[in-house]
Amino acid sequence: MNDEVETITLESFEEMSKLKSARVGEKIVALDIRNTTVKEERVRILDFVTGLAFGKNCTIRQINDEGVFLINPSK
Repeated sequence: MNDEVETITLESFEEMSKLKSARVGEKIVALDIRNTTVKEERVRILDFVTGLAFGKNCTIRQINDEGVFLINPSK
C-alpha cells in the first residue's frame, strides 16, 4: 500500500466525479468540504462518501469541525 495522501476538495455534490480519480480503498484520501456552503450539499456528500468508504471496507474520520475527513483503506 502506498502511504501517500490524495486530497480531494469538493464545493458541491456535482463535483463528486472527482472521487473517481481518487483511489479510495487503495490509499489514504483526504476529503475537504470546507468550501461547501449549503448544509444539504454537505450532508449529501458525507452520506455518499460514508457509503463508499463502507463499501470498500475503509474507515472514515473527521479531522476538524470545518469539514476535513480522512478515508483510510483497510489494512
